[in-house]
Amino acid sequence: MLSTDALRSALAQSTGVVWLELITIEHPDLTTVRAVNNTEQIVSRGNTFEPFPFEMKLPTQDGEQQPVAEIRISNVGREIIDTLRGVDGIPTVTLEIVTDDDLDNVEWGPKQMDLIGVPSYNVDSITFKLSYERILQQPFPADSFNPALFPRLFA
Repeated sequence: MLSTDALRSALAQSTGVVWLELITIEHPDLTTVRAVNNTEQIVSRGNTFEPFPFEMKLPTQDGEQQPVAEIRISNVGREIIDTLRGVDGIPTVTLEIVTDDDLDNVEWGPKQMDLIGVPSYNVDSITFKLSYERILQQPFPADSFNPALFPRLFA
């Protein structure tokens, strides 16, 4: 739900309000990476977001498939790909949108997603695929019915 000021700026014919996309990449094996799609560093809710060019394609919810988001990040300095190569496991990426009027008020999000793949990368950019918890790939039922766990079934 958008705030009144954000809604007013979104519906205005012209506005001076800047909408800022924030991403946070977290994993126990790395220091948290916080980036803002902006030319300047910002502080939102006490966290510093470094300027970094990226494009965010928000997840669609069509009811037919699991929502997937994509982020294309500039790879010119190669900091991101070098950081992620040393990670063992799946990093968590949090997506948020704020406005420059009130950096501490999250207008969209936070949407916490798992980094499920890197379908493409080159010298210029990296594309990340993000999805929610992969519940469709979880075994069901969670336990297997064997004599060790359920001895009365096999008596």
